[in-house]
Amino acid sequence: MSETGLERLEQLLPTDFVRIHRSYLVRTTDIRELVASEGSRTAVELRDGTRLPVGRSRLPVLRKRREA
Repeated sequence: MSETGLERLEQLLPTDFVRIHRSYLVRTTDIRELVASEGSRTAVELRDGTRLPVGRSRLPVLRKRREA
């Protein structure tokens, strides 16, 4: 899906979805944990064990949403 497509989808989805990367939208309730990796890389681990990258610019928003 193109960047524009994800932006459009993000607007249509309920507010419990968060953009974690330019290529990924996830439901916050499906996130098990944030995982720090080598360097400054971060990923989310979902409840099913899937790991997805988190964009650096998206990390502060994700942390704030997870705390809420």
